[in-house]
Amino acid sequence: MGNSDYASMGDAAFVHNLDGTSFDAAGGYLVSPNAFHPWSHADWGLIPGHKLPIYVAPFGQKNGTRDGQDIVKQLRDLKVPRGMYCALDLETSVDRTYVEHAFGEVHNAGYRMLVYGSASTVFGNPSCNGYWVADYVQPPKAFMYSHVNVHATQWEAGTKYDTSTVKHWTLDHFWV
Repeated sequence: MGNSDYASMGDAAFVHNLDGTSFDAAGGYLVSPNAFHPWSHADWGLIPGHKLPIYVAPFGQKNGTRDGQDIVKQLRDLKVPRGMYCALDLETSVDRTYVEHAFGEVHNAGYRMLVYGSASTVFGNPSCNGYWVADYVQPPKAFMYSHVNVHATQWEAGTKYDTSTVKHWTLDHFWV
């Protein structure tokens, strides 16, 4: 982007879809009710740099406390140090109570949480430790969504991976 305040991130259902890319960070999926393809422990080990574990919230009945505990268990199993970010993927869902309960569990365990979703709905949810906003511009161009609590912007959806811009000071708290 030409701006030293920003880094790049690719997130993908399959870790091998990121092979040969030069992103500063990679996002992958934890085991969750709606994750298309969660990454295995071995998959996480293939990524040498900054990583963002993503938990896809369930559709329909949600239990934020249970899901927050599940996120914490998986982060600990992966040996993610306390203080690092994970993401709660809500797509277009707005559910303040769910997010608050999930965040409470994650926060109390010493982790940080970005709330991910579409620009049209994500701001209806609590920001927790910040938002990761999906906003696709045409033609695709790297940018940072203008909002005080936005830490990352997904600006392009691809066939193998999606592309985001991340604030460097947020990347400093991604798992390495």
